[in-house]
Amino acid sequence: GWRKGVQRGIATNLLNPKALLFFMGLLAAMVTPQVDGLTRGLLVLELFLLSLAWFGVLAWSLSTVRAQRLLGRVQRPLNLVTGLLFGAVSLSILTGMAGEAYALVLH
Repeated sequence: GWRKGVQRGIATNLLNPKALLFFMGLLAAMVTPQVDGLTRGLLVLELFLLSLAWFGVLAWSLSTVRAQRLLGRVQRPLNLVTGLLFGAVSLSILTGMAGEAYALVLH
């Protein structure tokens, strides 16, 4: 039912290391050490509520019959494009790391 879906969604997002790292990085970049604990706690709560709202709207909008048909048609090309993008980013990172390692060996 609806309640079980919400529970699964929250658990999935909270246990997703990529999401956790993203939000930790976002907080680290936006919050200075001078910010007190209460404000930090409120920011964490705000991020949680914004995520809940975003993923709730996303789940609701993508659960319609029309959206499911569209997703069924575009799933394969979308997976191909995103796979190629992730592969290109990975290759770029590996190339940069190899270049840095090579520079260290030379010096």
